Amino acid sequence: MTRHYPLLVALGAVLAATLASPAPRAATMQPARIEGLTKPQFDALPPDASITVHGATMTKKAFLAQQSAARDRFVKLRDGLQAKAKADFASRRAAFLKKQQSELSAANAKLAAEAQKLKAEEARSPNYAALSKEGAALVAKSRNASPAERAQFDKRAQEILDALKRH
Repeated sequence: MTRHYPLLVALGAVLAATLASPAPRAATMQPARIEGLTKPQFDALPPDASITVHGATMTKKAFLAQQSAARDRFVKLRDGLQAKAKADFASRRAAFLKKQQSELSAANAKLAAEAQKLKAEEARSPNYAALSKEGAALVAKSRNASPAERAQFDKRAQEILDALKRH
């Protein structure tokens, strides 16, 4: 073994020098492909580690900066789209409510005109009011009337109804 001792010492010195100097080792290392790394492996890489992303080589730090910038752009885009969507919704809602209000106003105007028309017809026929009062009185009396009286009340109510329909 003494004969091989100098050879072992020389081999140990070469090995120690190789392990101690990172420059030759870094030159021989290939950049890590990001597609093949897990999240813990990526997190373990130092910031200045070379990585390959879709064929482009860059440092981990540059990759993270690029990703952060892209995320910021997308956040701004999303916020702009959300603001535009809210504005579009507000304008469409306002238009819908305006249309609905105008339709309601038109329907109310039509109803008011019909009520005015009925009041005018009632005013033209003084007999109409008297017949209406008499019909209401007959209804009240018929609640406590005997069957014979009810038959008379029903006959008179039919006459009143026919007279009201003619007016």
